[in-house]
Amino acid sequence: MIVKLAASDASIWIVIFLIAFFGGIALLTFILYRVLRLNKKDRLHKKSEDEIAREELNRVLEPIKDKEIQKQMNEYQKENQSKSE
Repeated sequence: MIVKLAASDASIWIVIFLIAFFGGIALLTFILYRVLRLNKKDRLHKKSEDEIAREELNRVLEPIKDKEIQKQMNEYQKENQSKSE
């Protein structure tokens, strides 16, 4: 009876050790991932809200294919630029 208790205690300690070991590896990789990812974000160019909005509009809106409408849009933009100055 005493031998069975000792054997079961050893197997419990082995399981606890394995869980702790792999948990430590997982925690270490998570911390390294967070640190490396933050450093990468700092190095990237931070975009302004205007740049983000312009890129999103260019992605969503279709370009104007009709030459007449494109000409009207260019004239309208020139008029607005001259009014704002």
